[in-house]
Amino acid sequence: MNNVPNDKMTLPQKIRFNVFARYFTMFMALLAIFYAGYVMFYRITADSSALFKAIPIIIVFLALDSFLRNGMNLNTIYLTEEFIEFGFLMKPKKRIAWGDIKKVEITRSKRRMIRYIYTDNTGKDKIFTVTLSFPHMLAILNTIADKAVNAEFDEFLRSVLITK
Repeated sequence: MNNVPNDKMTLPQKIRFNVFARYFTMFMALLAIFYAGYVMFYRITADSSALFKAIPIIIVFLALDSFLRNGMNLNTIYLTEEFIEFGFLMKPKKRIAWGDIKKVEITRSKRRMIRYIYTDNTGKDKIFTVTLSFPHMLAILNTIADKAVNAEFDEFLRSVLITK
């Protein structure tokens, strides 16, 4: 998606993070985990200092955190005339039909998140939350406001959206 203005988006449209950066980061995290494992099993002896014993564990923890964050965070948003689909590298995709979206709101926790309240196939209300930091998010939100005609938007979103 190149040079998309914040108010218009043609459908279907697929917006994603840089795939090379995600996979490279995950590869480097795995490499760090394997190297730390090698050091733990083949280089650390009973005479090694406590710091030398602790460093590989810290490396494994940080690398595993990086690997899981990149694999579990939102990677792709696919917008069509019928639905919006959220894709992840290591989790199943989440597809929501435009007519099923009831409410879209911004929540504040450690990070700003977008909460989608929708009705699933069984008629139950569900909540799906994704991070606000995604490429072309204003254009995506304007498209959601245009397509999800029954959706309610919080006060902040109503003030920044062009189509609602």
